[in-house]
Amino acid sequence: MNMFHAPLRCLGRARFLPFGLRDRILRWFADPDRMMATPFQMSFHGMTYRGDLSSFIDWETYFYGAYEPEVLSMIAELAKRAGSDDATFIDVGANVGQHSLFAASRGMGIVAFEPWDVARERLEENVGNNGLTNAQIFAYALGREDTRQEMYVPTGANTGTGSLLANYNPGNNTATQTVDIRRGDDVLRGMRLPSTSILKLDVEGTERAVLEGLQRFIQGSRPSIIMEVSAEIRQSFTDVEEFMALLPEDSELFEIRRRFDRHALKIFDFDHCRGNIIILPK
Repeated sequence: MNMFHAPLRCLGRARFLPFGLRDRILRWFADPDRMMATPFQMSFHGMTYRGDLSSFIDWETYFYGAYEPEVLSMIAELAKRAGSDDATFIDVGANVGQHSLFAASRGMGIVAFEPWDVARERLEENVGNNGLTNAQIFAYALGREDTRQEMYVPTGANTGTGSLLANYNPGNNTATQTVDIRRGDDVLRGMRLPSTSILKLDVEGTERAVLEGLQRFIQGSRPSIIMEVSAEIRQSFTDVEEFMALLPEDSELFEIRRRFDRHALKIFDFDHCRGNIIILPK
């Protein structure tokens, strides 16, 4: 570990300073795109987290204390509302599993899907190191039908860009891996899930296919849904009405914004949103 990493970590967690200032200083002295392989182990919300600074998600977790802390804050609030012992966190596109590990720290059961073997092995390692017995990890993607296809996986520092779409972040996704895809409703039908679930979707452009393959579960169980919305996702729908038709009826939608490393909600604007949203069935 570099001698500068400890003071930079203190700077990254100095939440009284503007995030933009902290981020510029950290990137100047510890550029995440140029980090050498540097394994670390840290405490993460009562869990043990093992990572490597050469991975952007781990870089953020080490220096800032979390990747997407506003989303973790939202998960914590939903878990509190539900009563953690009666809720399951369904993580579609789990990657290295930071969100799943956080949900487990709140007492939630975990059902995680990650087809990319490099990321999934990291998730399995962290689950095993923490002795989690309430976590199920599946080595396939979810979609609208059962099939196999190429996944375009990252070779750069940002391990969170892997996609089933060839034109999604092609500058970072320069390798491929053949993966299995399962229809989500068929997978979840055989599980005994509690009445309350949180569904997180981060599948880099194929969110529509996942939603279509989970319609029985979404309309029947009415989970809270956290998902990423990008320009590519918006373009997969004709309009907002087509998007809303795949969600539980009478849902409220908000954009999740970062404010002092916690979440703040803004009314959802389909035409301009770029980031994570929360879908709350009434």
